[in-house]
Amino acid sequence: MLVSVNVRNFRSVRDSETISFDAINDKRQDDSRLVQINERYSLIKTMAIIGPNGAGKSAMVRALEATKNIVTAPEDEPNPLKNMVRGSYAYGENKIEPSVITLDFITEKNNY
Repeated sequence: MLVSVNVRNFRSVRDSETISFDAINDKRQDDSRLVQINERYSLIKTMAIIGPNGAGKSAMVRALEATKNIVTAPEDEPNPLKNMVRGSYAYGENKIEPSVITLDFITEKNNY
């Protein structure tokens, strides 16, 4: 299960931004809205991203799409991102730096 997504220098996101699905531990969340993973993790089942125009909401979704395209691409695919919309990088001087997408996730036996 996906725990968090961190994006840097991707589309409109210049500096590092993180979305976490880790539930808060102050009992404000109804247990029906959570998935208990183990003694350490409770994750929220659904999330909404809100904010002003240009804040990076779509960039976070596009980062997940890019990650999905890379992970699910056939082995012989030379460029799994070829069908993505152009403009993968931020703006200005950051265009020469790579985009960074970091995922934290949990499998049945391990945390990554």
